[in-house]
Amino acid sequence: MSAAPARPPAISQLIADWADADHPGQDPITWDRSRWLAPPGENPKYPRVAAFDRLLDALPNPIGRDDVRCYARRAGDSPAAATEAFVASMVWGFGRTGYAVFRTNRILATSPNAGERLHHIAKVLTDEGPIGGYRAMANEHRLKWLGPAFGTKYLHFCSAPDDPALVLDVLVATWLNEYCGTRLRPTQWSTSQYEHYLENMTAWSAGLCTPTELETLVFVAEASRRTGNQWAPQRAKTP
Repeated sequence: MSAAPARPPAISQLIADWADADHPGQDPITWDRSRWLAPPGENPKYPRVAAFDRLLDALPNPIGRDDVRCYARRAGDSPAAATEAFVASMVWGFGRTGYAVFRTNRILATSPNAGERLHHIAKVLTDEGPIGGYRAMANEHRLKWLGPAFGTKYLHFCSAPDDPALVLDVLVATWLNEYCGTRLRPTQWSTSQYEHYLENMTAWSAGLCTPTELETLVFVAEASRRTGNQWAPQRAKTP
């Protein structure tokens, strides 16, 4: 394991601001349940995810990270449970994005034995930790059309709280690249890059917060810089 660089000032400030605000959590995201439950006869792109009608009916709206974890912690039980965890992760990950159902269905429909692949990845994640899970998802059990931005969301929710896989998407990578001098590429699978990212986040959060909390802070910080981004915190309205 290589030595992590010193904690960047931007990270220190981000954590200090969060502490001063009394450690707020990430806001849950609203999603369009009716779109996800569209019957196959109305749109042939939807049948794969619409088959999870009981899951989709049960998921809260808005949905938060803890809600998804309730389903993802069972991903190692069976291919069916892993697929449910994946769908829940995609509901959260896409939020109000209009093409969410199409893209999720495409991943499940075009990857042979998608449920078995997701199940195996979850088991590797449990047995070998985040790097092993990432390596399995990036290589022998990769799902077609699933990139690391959303693949790491599935890993994140399925991982153990004390040994977390962290989301590495365009929001996280953009903020870290700009403020911390990293060169993360969130659209390319790279086990070595992901390992280095986890090492940095673990070192930078040490003694101040958890790695998951730091990733969430970075995620929200970048969303807040983008006009109209759905992940920006809900601003309190003046009475």
